[in-house]
Amino acid sequence: MIRSGKVEEIDWNIGEWVFVDIGFSKKSSCGFIVADENCMEISFAGLKERMYAYVSMRSLSVQKVNVINLVIEAPLSVCFDKNGNPKGRRPEKIDGKTRYWYVGPGCSVLLAATYLLKHISNIQFDGEIRLFEGFVSFKDSSQKRNHCHDAKCLQNIVKNIQRHKHCIIDRREMLFDSSDIILSAFEVHGMDFGVPPIIMYSNV
Repeated sequence: MIRSGKVEEIDWNIGEWVFVDIGFSKKSSCGFIVADENCMEISFAGLKERMYAYVSMRSLSVQKVNVINLVIEAPLSVCFDKNGNPKGRRPEKIDGKTRYWYVGPGCSVLLAATYLLKHISNIQFDGEIRLFEGFVSFKDSSQKRNHCHDAKCLQNIVKNIQRHKHCIIDRREMLFDSSDIILSAFEVHGMDFGVPPIIMYSNV
């Protein structure tokens, strides 16, 4: 039911698009957008409830959808060097600044995404859920942002993909070295969804 999407499948007119800027705290820490609906800023528990209701409803004949494109702003793949040590992915380093998946906030949202996808994988859905990684980082600290802002940035890229093709990073472009190993971030939990392309927004 869940698999990595492909670069050529990033098309606003195919399936229905869902954008999640995920957080992991007791407060309203997630942005959630379905298609062109207004963004909701909700808690992680609220996000799980919304996703359950959304996916379940899309199996009903009245709201039938065969393809759900799910963009999560969190590391959905991980990288290791040839010796098995964790290593950053190429998009996580810009102009000397780094946001590696295994350090600080990257670890937190990766864990949140793990719990969310485990939850989704238990929902009955007749269609296909295609995963895409959102990456909104290296932000301008002078601008006030929230989770909905970041989710909308990703939505705008997909809706206007012809103008933003440079924002799409496929598997081959994620590696620093050909000897690096890149895997699904969830393989260690028995959920190998593959390595999805990255939809990247950056102010740098």
